Amino acid sequence: MITIVPVQKDPSIANGEMANYLKTIVAPQIPHELYDAFAAAVDKGNIRTMPNRSMPAVPQPTPGALLMGDVFNM
Repeated sequence: MITIVPVQKDPSIANGEMANYLKTIVAPQIPHELYDAFAAAVDKGNIRTMPNRSMPAVPQPTPGALLMGDVFNM
């Protein structure tokens, strides 16, 4: 599962801030069918993070071509 945390600094996994964030902010948005598995995974504590950075696209004008979405990031 990918969760985007809209803050400058990720909540700490070591002191439980990330687990608390996932339980209080993310869990209520999880579909009912997946809620128990999500809660169990958070309680298990196997939480990993990965930095997210911006990769701005460089326009490549090509007459007659239309590219939409994330294709510029590929």
